[in-house]
Amino acid sequence: TGCGGAIYLQISDGGELLFDLSGVSYSGCDAKYGKSLFINAQGDLKLAVPVGQGIKIGAGTNDYEYANLDNLMGKDDADELPIPLYYVYSAREQGVYHAFYTNTEQGINNAGCGHLQFPCQSIDYALSLNPSSANPIKAGIISGYWIYEQISIGEAGKITQIQSQIELLEDYSYLLNFDPNSFACSYEVIFQDLHFEDQGGAAGQVIDLVDATSKVSILNCKLNLTDKWTTFKHKFINVEYGNLTITNLIVNSIKYSNSNLINIGTSAVIVNITSSTFGSTSADMYYSENSRLIQATISGSLIVNTGTTFLRYVSASNGGVMNLEIVNNGKVELSGVLMQDCKGAFGGGIYTEISGSGKLTIKDGCSFMGCQATAGNGGAIYAQIKSGTSGGLSITGTTKTTFTSCQALPTDSGLGGSIYLDLQSGTETKYDLTGASYSTTNINDALYGKNLFIKAANLRTAVPIGDSTRIKLGAINPETDFYKLIGFDGANTLAVPLYYVYTAIINDIYHVNNAAGSYMIGSGYDNIFCGHYGWPCLTIDYSIQQTGSIAEKKIGIINEYKLGSLIQIDQSGKEVKIFNSLTSTGSTSTTQSILLIEQAGKFSVTNGTLSFDKIIFSINTNALEGYIITGSTQSTKIQIDNCIMKTTAASSTIKTGLVEVEYGILSIANLNVKDIKIQERCVIKVNEGSNIGIVSIIGSKFENIIKTGGGNGSVIEGYLSNSNGKISISKVDNIMNTFTDCKVDSSTGCGGAIYLQISDGGELLFDLSGVSYSGCDAK
Repeated sequence: TGCGGAIYLQISDGGELLFDLSGVSYSGCDAKYGKSLFINAQGDLKLAVPVGQGIKIGAGTNDYEYANLDNLMGKDDADELPIPLYYVYSAREQGVYHAFYTNTEQGINNAGCGHLQFPCQSIDYALSLNPSSANPIKAGIISGYWIYEQISIGEAGKITQIQSQIELLEDYSYLLNFDPNSFACSYEVIFQDLHFEDQGGAAGQVIDLVDATSKVSILNCKLNLTDKWTTFKHKFINVEYGNLTITNLIVNSIKYSNSNLINIGTSAVIVNITSSTFGSTSADMYYSENSRLIQATISGSLIVNTGTTFLRYVSASNGGVMNLEIVNNGKVELSGVLMQDCKGAFGGGIYTEISGSGKLTIKDGCSFMGCQATAGNGGAIYAQIKSGTSGGLSITGTTKTTFTSCQALPTDSGLGGSIYLDLQSGTETKYDLTGASYSTTNINDALYGKNLFIKAANLRTAVPIGDSTRIKLGAINPETDFYKLIGFDGANTLAVPLYYVYTAIINDIYHVNNAAGSYMIGSGYDNIFCGHYGWPCLTIDYSIQQTGSIAEKKIGIINEYKLGSLIQIDQSGKEVKIFNSLTSTGSTSTTQSILLIEQAGKFSVTNGTLSFDKIIFSINTNALEGYIITGSTQSTKIQIDNCIMKTTAASSTIKTGLVEVEYGILSIANLNVKDIKIQERCVIKVNEGSNIGIVSIIGSKFENIIKTGGGNGSVIEGYLSNSNGKISISKVDNIMNTFTDCKVDSSTGCGGAIYLQISDGGELLFDLSGVSYSGCDAK
């Protein structure tokens, strides 16, 4: 029963320094506790037996005392059991105070604990044993430690370091947290070389930064869910305040429910993540609705650096990896980051809303591979930049950020296979995708915008004309798949290829097309960006409007354009030029474009000039009676060059002539009309008027023209008075205008090819010297 075989000291509180046994030598002594010495310190045993002062109690060599721990013993009022004094006066290895606790085995909280072989029971007690001069103060977690309750750690002016045990043969000490609220951190705290083996559990957080003094570093750690638990239901890190640094953190495949792995609040100052791996290539990490890897409202900064990877994160919410609200002066920066096979409803990798001066920057060779928006837009990134934002989104850097095999699902409705940008009013310029590169082999996919989709309040402001815009969008040169970069303009849901927004109209020729039975890109649609060969307008009226205020309004007819309604030309002092189309590569061509004349399809010129070049007028039998082109005022001019008139259906009878003028000027060159049967009308009619002006025809051919139903002149029917200008059909370079097999009714009609009625005084107002007739007929 006895204590202290040689010496027993009972020291009252305050008397810890009032003894000295440095001149003692023990041999062959014995007792139950303390074979040679027992000290009962009723105050502080650590003060009585200071670290490094074994000589004060007559201790032998370290090897001897370690082999005979019951030789020198003691206790104080805080201790229930005697303590080997060797552990009290011996320094803790590497200044680390160890702790160990399980449900079957644990250390003891006492004055000598903290050694690897003699640990404390609790982490906070181990920290308390660190000498006042220590900085950092260290607690070593002996692998397998269980946490059952929250620990408040951190000390002003000190670094608190929670680390793996020393002399560890593995990479980490295992730390099993049974209470989700494990560490409440103030001031500077470091977690190093720890494997957090989480037990699932209810809401809460493993590591909580509780106030503005919090500065937490997680270095070379790992997080996993123990085998018997299937779902992680609480936060791993809650950063409502302070600063967080994560380096070399590994998070294995975990299923989350109603929680976020890392939660960042508005009072957080800096969060920095480097060289960390989240997920694995072997299994998905599932998140239920309202669960994400990183949920953040950023008014400070979130920096994710080179070597950080996010693998196979699958969330039912927006943002498979990150859901970011970047506000005030908030800054999020990703550099050299990999997101692979990550999925979210909107934004497979990142979903962000940016306001204030907030800014998201992605740079220096980030990579998004196989990311998917599973229920909407933005296969890799979904970004909304709110009105009033002065920051925005940038993808920059000399090393390109790549997007490979990303998808907005389903691909029959999803927008932005890689990136979806929602640019609200006033933010149309708050983006820069110069550093983006979209794979051309493992392509991205969506209904529209396989690589990029921009919804802008004003798409023209967002995507101005010029090659600098192409570079800003990350587009290739030349762009060949126009479904890759597409946008919406304001509330309009017309999908516009951005190539045709940033590219100028070639040669200022605004094209029209309506040949396709149902709408598709290139089939023609009236919008402020139309007019390109590959993105034409639908109507001639709108394309004329698109030309703006310029005097020469050039319209390109894409082959088989259908004109079914009246076009009014009222362009005083200006000219509307209707051409054949450019080629698909933007070159000029000598191939004529077919203009299908149907129903009420006609041109009426009341002011200005209307000209046609390289057009085939193909007239349907359903075209209404009259003339395709009419000029009705003296201020008009009509010019027809290098054109053809024909019927859509061979051998059919039509009721529509080519041109009728009463006033102004008509000029025709190189017109070819063949195999036409017209009911009661001719090809060209010159009505009697007060100021016809000049009608000129050169280099033209008329063959097999038949006027049915009575009347005169199958090709030309003209009425001249003494106040008219002149009708001239002349030869140029010895090329005659030929009229072959042109006929009217042989029983009543006059002038098989040409009929002129000349009023008194008009006898000199015509010249047919360039005419050649053959096989024509009339009564």
